[in-house]
Amino acid sequence: MPRSQISDDANLNGRSQPVPESMVDVTFSEEEIEDHVLGWLPASRSVALETQVLIDHALADRLDDIRRTLQPLAELGADLLREPVPERLRACLRPGRR
Repeated sequence: MPRSQISDDANLNGRSQPVPESMVDVTFSEEEIEDHVLGWLPASRSVALETQVLIDHALADRLDDIRRTLQPLAELGADLLREPVPERLRACLRPGRR
């Protein structure tokens, strides 16, 4: 299938607009995929990754594998992070208190 047809056929980006030609055949490092899963990848790069996933099944599989690996790790300390910071620790952050 010609590249231009792929980008024309990939109208699955939620806005019924063709995928820009510049977003077809984009490569992503493992680090970028991990950053995307963790929410650390810049928005423009995340959009490019999600768009590429629509037409690149190997990338979609890599993304799924990394999600399955990182999601449990991200949730591991989530309960602890939701707890309030104890007063004695917050006091250490206030200027002028020793």
